[in-house]
Parts: sequence; structure tokens; C-alpha cells
Amino acid sequence: MATPLEQQMSGVDNMNYMYSLNQNNGLMRLVVNFDINTDSNTDQMLTHLREAQAERQFPPDVRNLGVTVQKSLSTPFLLFALYSPNKTYDATFLANYAYIHLVDQLTRVRGVANVTVFGAGQYAIRCWVHPDKLAKLNITVPRSCRRCKNRTP
Repeated sequence: MATPLEQQMSGVDNMNYMYSLNQNNGLMRLVVNFDINTDSNTDQMLTHLREAQAERQFPPDVRNLGVTVQKSLSTPFLLFALYSPNKTYDATFLANYAYIHLVDQLTRVRGVANVTVFGAGQYAIRCWVHPDKLAKLNITVPRSCRRCKNRTP
């Protein structure tokens, strides 16, 4: 997905440079830096138009999930630190607290484009289910997953 997107972004008006970050979890981030004397709304619109042109070449899964185009500063404007004074809570708890209670509220503040939580990462729980018991309750879950290569876990 990175190649067709980068090819379309090359030469967009008022662009200074671009770079991409490919993560091992299937996410890709393309940063396009524009001249400071340009209108950021116009820059975002031009970027979105170029992304739409590249979209035809994306795999079906990417087209189904979609691509997000947003404007933001390339460097952090403000940093918050959460800590537990008596070390009552660990980094996982504090990161989870930030995701639940702070991220959505901060992204609603005018002028905030993106909020990133550094540290322990997002908390997750693995649930084992009994498909036959769920079926009796009229509840269904997918019987395959990407990690299991379409086998029932």
C-alpha cells in the first residue's frame, strides 16, 4: 500500500518532503510536510485527493477499512505525564486509564489533531468462548482469524 500512495503523493503542490513509517502490525503512516506559508486546509485537501487517486491500487482489505487523512503538527506540542505517587498503579494501568479517560476528551479540544499515548501500550484481554454455548444463546463469533490462518482456534 505504501508504494502507490507515495507515488501519488510525489509532487503534490507545496510539499517539502514526505516519509513513511511501516509498523509490524499492518499499519502504515505517511507523513507529508508542507511549506509553512501555505494554507493547511488546502494542503489537507490536496493530500486527500492524491490518496483517493492511489486508492484504486490498494488491496481490498485496505479499501474496506479505509484510509485516514488528517492534518497535524509533526512534533508534539504538549506532553502530559501520568504517574502513581506511591507506585500503586503500574504503567499498563496508567496507559489504560489514559485511553479510557483522556484520549477522546483531548481529541475533542479545538486545534488538537492527534493524541498519542506513550508507554505500556493499549490493554487487551483474550477471551476464550464456547461456540456451541453461544449458539444456544443466539450469539455468533467468527470461527476463523487471520493469525490462525482460517482455522478454528
